[in-house]
Amino acid sequence: MGSKFTISMTLITVIIGFMLAIQFQTVKEPKVRDTRDVWALRDDLIKEQELQSKLLEEIRSNEERISKYKTKIKDSKEMALKETLEGLKKEAGQTDIKGPGLVITVSILKEALLLGQPVADVSPMLLKRLVNDLNMYGADQISIDGERLINTTVIRDINGKTKINGH
Repeated sequence: MGSKFTISMTLITVIIGFMLAIQFQTVKEPKVRDTRDVWALRDDLIKEQELQSKLLEEIRSNEERISKYKTKIKDSKEMALKETLEGLKKEAGQTDIKGPGLVITVSILKEALLLGQPVADVSPMLLKRLVNDLNMYGADQISIDGERLINTTVIRDINGKTKINGH
């Protein structure tokens, strides 16, 4: 009686285990599918093509710079180094740049003054968003209140005032 019972219990547990394994295989997570419409896909494709063209243009300019260096190394190493130094200084914001530009005046909303709400300076978050939007639309050089913005520029709130690089 005991051995028949153990054999039948073993057989039942094996069948239940097999059924559970099959159940887990059939209830897997469905594959995530891309459900964007044609217009969204076209927009994404256009953005990627623009990015690719920008990258190709940058590669082309770097290849031209390399070829100039190769020819200038033969002619004058000092001249190539000076041009490189000037380009790096311009990128780092250590040179004065003059020329036509766009002047944007950012002021506090007048409705807040009428409602009697306390008026603060323009928040650093709004200035950062403005700078990001300007960069997104292709701004080459940005200056806020006479301070030139570079990659390491800090815009933050110090004692209730918006400061750029601590100034």
